[in-house]
Amino acid sequence: MVTASRGLCGPLLLWGLMTRGPSMVWFWLFLLAICTDLVDGWLARRLGGTRWGKFLDPLADKLLTTCTWVGLLACEVAPGWMVFLMVTRDVALLVLGTVATMRAFTPPTLHIGQIRVAIEGVALCVLLFVGPWIGVDWPTVGYILACLALCASLASSCEFMVRWHRQHLPR
Repeated sequence: MVTASRGLCGPLLLWGLMTRGPSMVWFWLFLLAICTDLVDGWLARRLGGTRWGKFLDPLADKLLTTCTWVGLLACEVAPGWMVFLMVTRDVALLVLGTVATMRAFTPPTLHIGQIRVAIEGVALCVLLFVGPWIGVDWPTVGYILACLALCASLASSCEFMVRWHRQHLPR
């Protein structure tokens, strides 16, 4: 239920951003949704994860972040090239992860991937933030964090591919 709620927040955020534009409501909804990933991970470690959960968790993450990126693009908050790269990377890894699971390859948890998720979550929160606070230009901060998340995305993608090839290429 925790995973499903996170995934369902994605289309709600997309709808809200496209019809209502940026607001603090969408900031708080995204912040709450992204925090469910922490709760979800804690529950999986404590109670033991299921195969179904290992499939749904990244799907919910991708649905939440992809919808948010597309919504930010529609509001002209995020640049198209960045949204394209982030969404393309997420879709590619979702497809590769599904193929890997079908081939009995369990993608390892990569530390750079966990760092990327954290940076991307903070970047999206900052990009969704509306209003002044302590005199900071928040869109610029969000843009810089999103660029860092993109760099971490590229690094984690490369590390994933190296591990995939090591396991699947004939020796």
